[in-house]
Amino acid sequence: MILVNHLRCAAFELPFEAGESFGGVGEVDRLLHLLAEEGEAFHASGGVVRWVGEGYPAAQVSLRAGSADPVLIIDLTDGRGQVIGQVDRPSAPLLVHEGAVYLHEGNAYLVERLDWEAGQAFVREAGVDYYTEASAATTVQVLEVHETQETAWTGQAHGVVRVVTEPLGYRQVKRYSHETLGWHDILLPPQEMTTTAFWLWLTPAAVRRLEREGVLLPPLDYGPNWAEQRERARARDGYRCRRCGAPEPPDRQHHVHHIRPFREFGYVPGENEAYREANALENLITLCPRCHRRAEVIQRRRGALSGLAHALHQMAPLHLMCDPRDLTVVVEARSGQTGLPTITLYERVPGGIGLSAGLYEMAEMLLRAAYDLVRRCPCAEGCPACVGPTGELASGAKAHTRRLLEMLCSVADPGDCGTIPSRR
Repeated sequence: MILVNHLRCAAFELPFEAGESFGGVGEVDRLLHLLAEEGEAFHASGGVVRWVGEGYPAAQVSLRAGSADPVLIIDLTDGRGQVIGQVDRPSAPLLVHEGAVYLHEGNAYLVERLDWEAGQAFVREAGVDYYTEASAATTVQVLEVHETQETAWTGQAHGVVRVVTEPLGYRQVKRYSHETLGWHDILLPPQEMTTTAFWLWLTPAAVRRLEREGVLLPPLDYGPNWAEQRERARARDGYRCRRCGAPEPPDRQHHVHHIRPFREFGYVPGENEAYREANALENLITLCPRCHRRAEVIQRRRGALSGLAHALHQMAPLHLMCDPRDLTVVVEARSGQTGLPTITLYERVPGGIGLSAGLYEMAEMLLRAAYDLVRRCPCAEGCPACVGPTGELASGAKAHTRRLLEMLCSVADPGDCGTIPSRR
């Protein structure tokens, strides 16, 4: 997508000769032929390609958004309706949804309305003392695998994926104290994008070993009365979501959610009956899938896998020399593609721009750099610079992340950095 925009601008300035290269890309005859099919260029005699499109193509290229269909941000503060920025479509639901705080040149603007069809977000300057954080449920479907490799503890691959992101809601967070002031829904349709991604998974042998060591949590066993209690909770709630009131569709049952997380009760099969208290009706609530995902986002605590994902997301832009916002990370305890704990780093540009292939080539170096980051960070329990903010982490998450990285990097002596270079 980016290359085609550059070719439009280049063809406007000077015709292309037959077989001519463009920068480091090499021959671009195939892409020029596509422009000719769209009526923006034509092949003259001798294979020369000339620009015949209307207007000045450089004026249509955004320096901030990779998409050709951005959402404009319009300031209504003074009544003139001035455009102060734009975001790409995939990012808009999480950045300029209604109620979002948008920052521009040090000023806070409150998004009053998002016209999704017209691609316009209307904002007004506001002296609010909070910021907003949006959450979404993301699923990744692998469409094509380009390369793959596997070792004793981990596997890596890169290829083409379809990413579906469903906005769930946002929270208002008070500045400085970072306390949550409230949660609100985001009522926008799911966004779909085809791009390229790099994904890393733990092998079955690694999962078994890490579960024995307590680094990874084994799958939950909800106890022998779970099926009965689940049905009783749904019947008590009239087969409706207790949060939004949505009835169950005829082809799918609603979910039943533990208000206090099941793991906190310490149930061990064969050793105690803590499942009875955990599955008590007063601890269960019927939720539709959307409300259930939102509840899990609020309750979720990051563990070793999420800590590793955060560290990789910190180090990848440094080695790729890209903007951190060019990549998004998704953590799956059980991936639909691998069936195993998987971390996916996908490119936020539709179609991808080659970052995933680079991540695949430097996978081993990235893991060692992540280990170096976690080992050297002076924080005790985690921080945004290494495995994530402390408030989002489960107990021992940093130690578990470090142990996971020690195993993946095959570090014999945990106190020995080996050949891992300093970041200084």
